Amino acid sequence: MRRPWFDLGAQLRDRLALRVALGSIYICILLAYVLGVPDADRFPGMMPRADATPYTALPFDMTSFAFLMFGVLLSLEQPSDYLLADNWMVYIRRRRGLGRFMRYLAVVLAYALAFSFPQLAITWWAVRGSFNGCVMAGFVCSTVMLIVLLLVANIARMLDGRAVGYLICLVVAYGYSGVGDVQHAFVGHTLGVVPNWPIIIVVSVVGMTGVNIAIFNHKELL
Repeated sequence: MRRPWFDLGAQLRDRLALRVALGSIYICILLAYVLGVPDADRFPGMMPRADATPYTALPFDMTSFAFLMFGVLLSLEQPSDYLLADNWMVYIRRRRGLGRFMRYLAVVLAYALAFSFPQLAITWWAVRGSFNGCVMAGFVCSTVMLIVLLLVANIARMLDGRAVGYLICLVVAYGYSGVGDVQHAFVGHTLGVVPNWPIIIVVSVVGMTGVNIAIFNHKELL
């Protein structure tokens, strides 16, 4: 018998109505971007260009904010469900171990790519294939930022603080999308020609992964 967390079909069917409802709202936001005048230098999930003022006009450009928040919401915590699920076929609960956590990371990565790739294709279609390397850089940055937020939400889930986790995701997404100082920090250069954003997101992923592992191992010992 297959273990229930490996049943991909059941996972996709579970809470399908809620996923369709959330996805419909996000599609409307994405369509507004596509049917407008899409920027051939920008992936929809990438932050808008920061202006000279401390804050950008976020209400007029919601695509990057929506990308991150709907990316988190549409997961419906199912990667976390996989990580924390017990094997109901075993009477005495066994430790799930580091192998389960690594598979959880693979699930998070697969989800983030599945969420982002169609939007990359839509961007390519919207600009008639004229986008450049900036779009690919934005795709990578946005996808990894989504992974960071999913890891944050999972930390909150393991600490029984879902609401706090979503609030933190909201604040981070707002800073990423709407605060000029944060945007300047991302696109600025500290080490020569290398922009800051690859360093920021790598450090963030490593840090959030480490915190997740520590909390997960602690829960396993309880």
